[in-house]
Amino acid sequence: MKLGPETTSKPGKKLNLGAGWRPIPGYLNLDVAALNGIDIVHDLNKFPYPFKDNTFDEVCAFDVLEHLDDHIAVVKEIHRILKPGGKLRLMVPHWNSNGPTFDPTHKHSYGYTTFEYFCKGYRPEFHYYFDFQFSKLRRRIRFSGGLQFWNVLIEPLANAFPMIYETTPFRMFPCEGIYAELTK
Repeated sequence: MKLGPETTSKPGKKLNLGAGWRPIPGYLNLDVAALNGIDIVHDLNKFPYPFKDNTFDEVCAFDVLEHLDDHIAVVKEIHRILKPGGKLRLMVPHWNSNGPTFDPTHKHSYGYTTFEYFCKGYRPEFHYYFDFQFSKLRRRIRFSGGLQFWNVLIEPLANAFPMIYETTPFRMFPCEGIYAELTK
């Protein structure tokens, strides 16, 4: 199975946070702006979100966390509204991508290990950081397509050896972002 934003999980109640101009059919689409296809208008910087605990089987947050004030509080809130076994699927800019540099609305960027801090068993020395934990993590460094032929070669290598990619001159090939799936 390909790991990426185009992957879907089993049918169930699904939420698309920060849908913007890209609402997803079959999802409850939420955004701060009342755009076409938006079902709920809500500012994701305002807590709590207008949902009960354990409501959703899946929450998508594609290209949204980096725009929010407190992305840790947002991940905690998503954890609250996910059902046990539910998945958070997200896409965020990698620290080595052009997004954090060029987009003045980006407040955060991420590395391959960022979401380990939210999951059991990955960073036990920091287990006390948060009062919530996800049970499973899958992630990939994503490169953009286009005419950059090296992306086809570098992406598999970057994912096979993510720490080598991030800490050596191989990072001269900028990636697009991190795609991650966290399971509650």
